[in-house]
Amino acid sequence: MQRPQVPSSDHGFTLIEVLISLAITAVITSLLYGTLRTTIQSAHAIDKQADAYRIARMVFHQLTKDFGMIYQKKIPAGSLTEFDPPFGLLLFKAGDDVRLAEGDIYPSDTVHFTTLSFQPVSKGIPLSGQSEISYSLSEDVLIRDARFRERRIKNDLGESILGFNLRFFDGKKKDWVDEWIPEATNELPKAIEIELIIQVSHASSPTVRFFETPIEKRQFKTIVEIPVSETV
Repeated sequence: MQRPQVPSSDHGFTLIEVLISLAITAVITSLLYGTLRTTIQSAHAIDKQADAYRIARMVFHQLTKDFGMIYQKKIPAGSLTEFDPPFGLLLFKAGDDVRLAEGDIYPSDTVHFTTLSFQPVSKGIPLSGQSEISYSLSEDVLIRDARFRERRIKNDLGESILGFNLRFFDGKKKDWVDEWIPEATNELPKAIEIELIIQVSHASSPTVRFFETPIEKRQFKTIVEIPVSETV
């Protein structure tokens, strides 16, 4: 008796089955790629924002410390020394200026004053006493120039700073002004408004840079009250 023949299953896949499999694989891959891309962009954006906040906190902390301990002697009118005054007699002075960066115009103010704050960053610096502080913006870096009696220390306070703007509350005018000229007044401002425009840093990784958005910048503001707004 002859057994019935069973159809062979070794015929493989048809072209339609292969095309359907490839289509399903492509859809799944595109969904995974889109999810991964969104995750990378979100993580990168969070890192950039956190870095900008870190710079702003660091700069505001140091400026608040220096401005909060401003010391200024009362000098008779007509005896102000504009160029290279004796140590400890540097009057509070701030200039209003601008700079061109990244194809746009940003504030680039300067300020000079005498303070009783200190920062023991190296040996040979007194732990207390007077110091003459200057702040200025060089390229995208905020420079803090501290002068002691026999030493001078210049350091970078914050990077990626596009703009540095200061405003001062004049107690006599009861209004905010953009600059402070010691020749016009021998007093100190009642408060100082600090504004920072920080560029959100771009990553150097080619993979991340491929998804990079146009230049981003964040604006931060704070106000520091001057405890002793009158000269002594």
